[in-house]
Amino acid sequence: MRRDQRQFPEALEAAHNAQRLFRQLRSPEAHWMVLMEAFVLKETGELEKSVRILEDLAGSVADDSNAGEVHFLAMQYLAISLALLRRGLEARRWLREVEARRGEFPEPLSQARLVWTRGLVEGALQRWPQAAECYRRARRVFARYENAYD
Repeated sequence: MRRDQRQFPEALEAAHNAQRLFRQLRSPEAHWMVLMEAFVLKETGELEKSVRILEDLAGSVADDSNAGEVHFLAMQYLAISLALLRRGLEARRWLREVEARRGEFPEPLSQARLVWTRGLVEGALQRWPQAAECYRRARRVFARYENAYD
């Protein structure tokens, strides 16, 4: 909630507190709070720090069959953050891994987010026509759900 209200210091504190609690309880929910921390850092412009956290998270849950969605989202957020840093080749590598698993998350909004992510990566690679087409495709889906992008 604090993140949605753009109260980023409070959101980071809440994510850290939740991580500590979930780790004490040995709960897999701790991974979600790490993901939240990385997302908040991305929103505050601390992209390099977000990338480091996401790389660690993606590596730590890669072989955990119970953390499939966390792993998928960590890789997708990595592609996004790297694209925003204009590190297109690295972003493309992560995007390929995410796209290889696209069938695991067939919901239309998940698929549209993936197309939007591809647009960011194409832009980071300076492939402007491809980026624009991705954004148009994603926007059409988002419009059906009255969702600009969440």
